[in-house]
This record gives sequence, C-alpha cells and structure tokens, in this order.
Amino acid sequence: MDVIAADAIGKLPDRNAAEAVQRVQGVAVARYHGEADAATVRGTPFAWTSTMFNGSRLPSANVTGGRNSVLDAVPSEMIQYVQVAKALTPDMEGDAIGGSINFITVPLLQKDN
Repeated sequence: MDVIAADAIGKLPDRNAAEAVQRVQGVAVARYHGEADAATVRGTPFAWTSTMFNGSRLPSANVTGGRNSVLDAVPSEMIQYVQVAKALTPDMEGDAIGGSINFITVPLLQKDN
C-alpha cells in the first residue's frame, strides 16, 4: 500500500482528487478537456479499481454503464491523505480487481456554541 499525505498534495498544483492521486507510482488517470477525472491502478480498466471516500465505496457517475468513479468534482484541499492498495486482499470488495484508492478527507471543524 502506498500513501500520499496532504503535505505532499499541497506542494503541487493539483486541483482535484484525480490529479493528486496520479503522483503515486502505478496510478494512471484519464483526462477530460485536459483535467484528470478518473484514476486506475496498474493500467487495469477503470472499472476494476475500487474508489472509496473514508472507507465507503463511491458510486459510479458514469452514464454509459461503467463502474468507475468521477473524481474531478472533489477538490484536493479536502484530502488529508490517500491510500492506494495495488493488490486485492481478502478484506476488499470483489470489484477491486485492479486495486483500491481510498481518499481520507480532512475532518470538518465544529463550531463551539
């Protein structure tokens, strides 16, 4: 498993989650109008990579029937760190054949009343 922290993400001009995770070795991204919008592990089809936020599986926003998640709507400032698993382990879902990308977000600040 590889991990990239918010410190490393903040040093580079990445605007969204897909651009931030492309810095991890073995991760490739698809681009739409020049901006990264989906990520895959080890060159497998995008549908074979499980994408999660805080351990919860992201649903697909693909209208053509694919299972890949669109990540260009998630700003990189929301990410505390990213975990990239490049091999399927027994605790992962069955559709994580290519690997798994888990985005851990920054905790929200709570107001004192």
